[in-house]
Amino acid sequence: MKRRQELQIFNMSFLDCISCGFGATVLVFMLMKHSAPVPDAAASVTQAQVSGEEDKLLDDRHRLLVLRAALEDSEKAQQLASKEAERLSKKIEDARSAMLQQNPGKEDGRARVLILENDLKVLESKVKEMRAAAADAGKDAVLQTSGEARREYLSGLSVEGNRILILVDTSASMLAETIVEAIRRRNMDDATKTASTKWRRSVAAVEWIAAQMPASGQFQIYGFNDTAKPALADSAGKWLPNRGDKLAAAVKAIRMTPPGGGTSLANAFAVISSLNPAPDHVYLVTDGLPTTDRGGASGLASGKDRVRYFNSATARLPNNLPISVVLMPMEGDPKAAAAYWELARNTGGSYFNPSADWP
Repeated sequence: MKRRQELQIFNMSFLDCISCGFGATVLVFMLMKHSAPVPDAAASVTQAQVSGEEDKLLDDRHRLLVLRAALEDSEKAQQLASKEAERLSKKIEDARSAMLQQNPGKEDGRARVLILENDLKVLESKVKEMRAAAADAGKDAVLQTSGEARREYLSGLSVEGNRILILVDTSASMLAETIVEAIRRRNMDDATKTASTKWRRSVAAVEWIAAQMPASGQFQIYGFNDTAKPALADSAGKWLPNRGDKLAAAVKAIRMTPPGGGTSLANAFAVISSLNPAPDHVYLVTDGLPTTDRGGASGLASGKDRVRYFNSATARLPNNLPISVVLMPMEGDPKAAAAYWELARNTGGSYFNPSADWP
């Protein structure tokens, strides 16, 4: 009888299949991620640095636009002066040619040439006098400035008007050029606040503007943060003469004002309507966009909020009123330069960023 062949389950082929399957399972298991994703701290820091660099780049672009506009204005003025000089020279040459053609007599012709040459010397002398007057504008100023405040870093700022209103930002940000330092200084005593470098530079700008005002005009100085108040408490809504002790007293009062609080540009511009007659030129000394609207609580305002507060405040300005701006440096507010530059250009005023070493 033929022996029955036994069935073997665990033969070599079966074991090979099992081994391959197990190996594939182990490989898949090893390739899978078993830990929860951990946010990359370095990537977060890098993103913050990139955002900061983008803000700086935007601020630099705005400054470049301002410098280009100033350069274009200077080039246009130089071209006009050159054309006027050419016109005068041509007029003199034409006059000489006409005299030679008429030939009224040798001695008479020489006399006329001498007269024209003398007129030319007079014109040249007047030009020199005008340049000297522009360079020494502070000598006959209604408020004498001393020391380095006489330097010409703001000499291009034309101070004109019979009724000049100076608005000075007295908010906490005027204590320092960085947010961290401003927050640290706002909790210090008043003497330390008024001695802050940025605040002293701001007051020097106010003093410079006051020193250039026409002697025959009138002035008013207001400080503003959350609210707006006159430098001299008893002068609210009144115009004061440029000559006399009032101007020096007002500048001194601003100098002794400790910066604090938020910034309401709307309340500052509301001063314009409170003066009768209205000012014919406004000079604004500030360091950035407003942090609150009229009567609003100041706090952490976003960039969009600050632009909205600025647009709301400027919308209330009367027509045909020049607004000249002196913008002190402040980090973290890249849109301020472009906004205030556009305000000055649209109203017919001037815009200035004082040099870092002024005064």
